[in-house]
Amino acid sequence: MSGFMNRVSRKVAMDVFLMLSTWVAWCLPFYIIFFIIAHFVPQIQIDLNFFDGAIQSAKIYMLVVGIILALSLPVAYIRNGVTRKNMFKGVFIGMSCMVGALSIVVQILYGLTIWIFGNAFGQSNDLSQIYHKQFLALLLIFFLLCVIYFAIGWLIGLAFSRYGFFPGMFSIALSIVLVGLSEFFWNSYMKLPRQLDLLMRWLTDTQILFVTGLVGSVAILVLLIVLLRVIVGRMPIKP
Repeated sequence: MSGFMNRVSRKVAMDVFLMLSTWVAWCLPFYIIFFIIAHFVPQIQIDLNFFDGAIQSAKIYMLVVGIILALSLPVAYIRNGVTRKNMFKGVFIGMSCMVGALSIVVQILYGLTIWIFGNAFGQSNDLSQIYHKQFLALLLIFFLLCVIYFAIGWLIGLAFSRYGFFPGMFSIALSIVLVGLSEFFWNSYMKLPRQLDLLMRWLTDTQILFVTGLVGSVAILVLLIVLLRVIVGRMPIKP
């Protein structure tokens, strides 16, 4: 680990992890309280169970957090002598650790809500229904989608703050495509080309969806990491 992360990268990662964990510690209770109240107030109609509601909220939250951090952290760290490489590595690892911890917490709370309230509501194409009681699969899906949305938010924030309006608008157009693809890969209505479908015929439909979603999400995430690394490496730091 010491070869992969030096002391500076670890310090940045710890700073980001603690900062984002503090923000989540303030936000998550509000979602939990709303979810509990919704079961006792007839006027509040909810169509999603705890997990599906949490992942929808978390994706939006991570997108906004990515934009916010892109507007402040890179400049702050680089101006204080942190290299772009150490800053990028630390931010991404710190964020990923926080999302990993949040994924585990959400799965624990989801299990509790099933035990207390049941799992009767939700659409058949919701992730919790497709991967019913497959908590490890849901944990990994939650993690991947949240990290992807953070990276997309970071891309938008960097494009606008460091390069101006037109690069920023291009980043939004690219982000819409990447968001659409990341959602498409986990959609139960997705159909594979006949050749791939035959290649994976020994898997169940749910397993095929999981494999294709996993491969597609990892490909998008790798693309975003490479793109962000190039942008950060060339990012001008204005006084």
